[in-house]
Amino acid sequence: MADRYGTHGAGEPSGDAQERAGRAFDSDNADPPGQGREVSDEERDGVSGTDTTGATPLGVGESINRHGEDVVDEEGEEAGRQTTGTQGERPVGTSDERSGTSVDPQSGD
Repeated sequence: MADRYGTHGAGEPSGDAQERAGRAFDSDNADPPGQGREVSDEERDGVSGTDTTGATPLGVGESINRHGEDVVDEEGEEAGRQTTGTQGERPVGTSDERSGTSVDPQSGD
């Protein structure tokens, strides 16, 4: 007897399940394709190969998130971290126990 997945025992599909799968993936049973979508002027024109500004049509691909360096400039250093300089254009620094655990270390017993 087939289980609710159309299999018999060790995962073998029943004849009925095999027939349904065959119909599902047979392109002769597919509906004809629809009209598609209307292509806009912006898409049709695109970005030229000589565009040196790097601008994207309609703002696609532009980051809307803040960068870590911008967060530090706006909110200050994170507790437990200290910037000691730069390597290339990236800031480098040190961190203490508070940075690793996000908990203010307790002194004493």
